[in-house]
Amino acid sequence: MTETIFCHKCGKSDQRRESYCRGCGEYLNDPDKLRKRGILNKTPEENIKSSLVLSSFSGIVSIVMAVLLYATFLGKEGVEPIIYIAAALFTAIGIWQTFNVISTIKLKQHFAARKTGTREADQAEIAEPASKAQLNEPDFSDAVPMSVTERTTRELNVQKRNRSSHT
Repeated sequence: MTETIFCHKCGKSDQRRESYCRGCGEYLNDPDKLRKRGILNKTPEENIKSSLVLSSFSGIVSIVMAVLLYATFLGKEGVEPIIYIAAALFTAIGIWQTFNVISTIKLKQHFAARKTGTREADQAEIAEPASKAQLNEPDFSDAVPMSVTERTTRELNVQKRNRSSHT
């Protein structure tokens, strides 16, 4: 059984280590691992900066390499096909890393919004949707009592057994 901890921000009990608080959304580090600070023991918020730098750098290098390969070899005779394949792979890696950078920036904004408490407005929208006011009140006057359906099921089973014994 996993030992539970208290949230250091809101005090909510029965929280799992290395997860987010169910009360306030704060990331809960494992207190035993805090002494061994390294890249693997940092919170996701702390890893965003290094991820952003590495993704940006590898994306730029990939695009530059693709441009250099195309500029040097495109249209020249006797060029091995592997050069064009490498240029295409560099292009694909550059595009992939661009999307990775965009996703990381959005994630960084999400974490910042959670820290400032702007998610409370989002939660209020979720709790009280605008479409609720447009719905009519339910009419239960013609609802079928549950006992009717239970008896029907039993009767169907009896009828099924009677049919199978006659054949």
